[in-house]
Amino acid sequence: MKDTLKYKIDKMDNIYDIVHKQYRWSVDELSFRFVSFLIALSDKEFNLEQYNDMIKFIKKKSGVFSYHRGTLMHPTAALMLTKYEKPQEAFLMLLENEKIMKEEGFKTSPYLGIAAHALLLTCPPELARERAQKSMEIYKIMKKNHFWLTGSDDYPVAVLLAGEENTEHMMSEMEVVYENLHRDGFTRSNGLQFLSHLLAFSDG
Repeated sequence: MKDTLKYKIDKMDNIYDIVHKQYRWSVDELSFRFVSFLIALSDKEFNLEQYNDMIKFIKKKSGVFSYHRGTLMHPTAALMLTKYEKPQEAFLMLLENEKIMKEEGFKTSPYLGIAAHALLLTCPPELARERAQKSMEIYKIMKKNHFWLTGSDDYPVAVLLAGEENTEHMMSEMEVVYENLHRDGFTRSNGLQFLSHLLAFSDG
């Protein structure tokens, strides 16, 4: 166990040094750490040439103002390379999911890319539009219940809820958890809403 942990830490440090050296002028520190952490946890060895090719592909296929060309570029590259056998095809599917979600009413934001990836992970392509429609319905209910707290950062949660068999029960659980936490002294806030989401999912 100790040897495995040390291997993962050494792997993470090594990846961090390589990516930092290559992209230190174009990537924020948090992205460096996330990328190295994500790849280190995977069973795949880091290949700088493949990583560079994925970055170039993302730039080529993303719009000029896309978040995938900015804050999401390196985390997205790492996710595609570690989670999919055909990362470029997976990224094109992610972009298609974003397109579908925009058509169903979701607004452009960094969280839309995360939600589109959640859709990619939890839903077959032929059901993507139906799931996106259900996700928007759920988001609207969340917005109605907590107008000032609900924003684009809740897009991924809406997508995950849409994949639940008993969505209404899960949403009810979230509300119960939220109110119980507030009654126990937690201030009503976006952070409390997020915590209620985590607890409801972990309990469900």
